[in-house]
Amino acid sequence: MKRKRIIEIAWDKFKRYQFIKAFLVVIWVFVPSFLTEKHLERLAKSKGKKIV
Repeated sequence: MKRKRIIEIAWDKFKRYQFIKAFLVVIWVFVPSFLTEKHLERLAKSKGKKIV
């Protein structure tokens, strides 16, 4: 019984960490690409060009 409880706690922590990791990956991937996209748009506008 005790061992099962330990496994449950470990699994719960594992799931939580997986969620946090996935969340961090999303931030790491999407935020920089979003920022560079905005940055490129701003550069294009300042130069009078439009990126298609």
